[in-house]
Amino acid sequence: MKGIQIAAKVTAGISALLAVTMTLYVVLTPDFYVTYSEIVVETLNGDLDRVSKIGTSSYLQVNGLYGLIPLAIPIMLSLFGYWTLFWVTKSRLIIIWTIAILLLLFSFLFIFSIGLGYVPSGIAMILAAIFETFHFCKAR
Repeated sequence: MKGIQIAAKVTAGISALLAVTMTLYVVLTPDFYVTYSEIVVETLNGDLDRVSKIGTSSYLQVNGLYGLIPLAIPIMLSLFGYWTLFWVTKSRLIIIWTIAILLLLFSFLFIFSIGLGYVPSGIAMILAAIFETFHFCKAR
């Protein structure tokens, strides 16, 4: 019974570490967004030529400081889920499942920009919720 509870806490901690790691990757990677542009230029002999230009931008260059708000949501959720497992109340089971579902919902809502990176954190929180459910059922 104690091992399942420890597994739930470790898995929730891994979920928080995965969320922090993904956020740091998104913020610190200079080429998070790749842009392609094509320019038509006139050559010296009067012909038109197309020149392709590839540029990169970081997440913060594209979204500004307000872009940190969606990045903070999975970190806060996973840290709150980890902290919840140390409570003595029985409501922690409902809270941990709610947090796990919210993390996966966040991942699927933002799947085409940053959400895909938070799927492992959501899956780890689901595993923590499953372990906590087993602990709750054995404790009854």
